[in-house]
Amino acid sequence: TLELVNKRMRERFRPSAIIQTVLESTELLAQLPRRLNDLLTQIGKTGIRFDVDAFDEQTFIVGFEKVANRITAGLILAALIIGAALLMRVETTFTLFGYPGLAIILFLAAFIGGIILLVDILLYDRKKPDK
Repeated sequence: TLELVNKRMRERFRPSAIIQTVLESTELLAQLPRRLNDLLTQIGKTGIRFDVDAFDEQTFIVGFEKVANRITAGLILAALIIGAALLMRVETTFTLFGYPGLAIILFLAAFIGGIILLVDILLYDRKKPDK
């Protein structure tokens, strides 16, 4: 392998290869000012614009609103359950199934709201299709 490395080094550093590299570099450097001038002229005429699309803002906002709505619904359902539990200790003449009627109505409202929220989550939340 050392012989192979020596052979490649001799091929790369022979005088004709070095002269060819210098000539190509000189040609590139000679054309550089003209190319830069053309580039700057083109930018001056049309301007330069960068479009950065880091993420889809609309999808983010919709998702954020959905999460906020679900948290709010969960808090309301929790308040209904706590309120109903507190009302269970209140004596009243209006009863359902032997329990205070208003407390049972609040428990049923919380139950129905929870079912609706669960159905909404399971049926209408779909993953974004891959592009």
